Amino acid sequence: QKAAVYITQILKVVGVAEGADDIGFPVSSAGSEAEVEGPLDALTEFRDAVRSIARKKGPVEEILGACDAVADKVQASAPAAARLSDQVAKVLADFAGAIRAAAAGGHGAVLTACDHVRDDALTAIGVRLEDATREGQSSTWKLDDPETLMKEVAARRAEAEERAKQAKAKAAAKLQQEVDKLTAGSADPFETLKPDLQLEGGALSQADVEAWVGMQPPPKAKGKPTPEWLQASRG
Repeated sequence: QKAAVYITQILKVVGVAEGADDIGFPVSSAGSEAEVEGPLDALTEFRDAVRSIARKKGPVEEILGACDAVADKVQASAPAAARLSDQVAKVLADFAGAIRAAAAGGHGAVLTACDHVRDDALTAIGVRLEDATREGQSSTWKLDDPETLMKEVAARRAEAEERAKQAKAKAAAKLQQEVDKLTAGSADPFETLKPDLQLEGGALSQADVEAWVGMQPPPKAKGKPTPEWLQASRG
């Protein structure tokens, strides 16, 4: 035993062993992937199922059925002594309840709950959940640093907000173009062209403008009448 204590002290000096244990390496309280595999697999499978139903706009009864089915898994995957397992089991139970409540709000509310558990609840306890890239594939998870995950989520949300802002501005500009076209098309040609024609130094009549409009319908007409054109059209 003295030899074991001595070796442990040497390992602590060189930074290999940590903690207050006199012998050997300390037992981690955070839990390993093996300890959380059961509840995390159950959560991932449940989320994939309800997310797929919501994306396909399937029956709400199927979503509620998935909630009933996962309740048994929550009981079966009751955590041991590991703290992280306890947290994952709680996230799973809370997520099942959130999905059951969101089902009444429609498919969009279910998808929002799926995003929340990925970006907020699991991130807070150090679980990275990555959505499948194709329909029918399973999402994947792994343990990671909570602070790193939260920074990544914040960056993705900021980027999404910027894209939404740009899309909104683009849509508003396109709508304004359509409004301008309708406004120009419904305007009186005489009132529309009169300022430009007056710059040419000629006295205009309604007949002059109607003749010009007849040749080049506004607002797509290129150029504007000149004194020479007015003289020729009146000749």
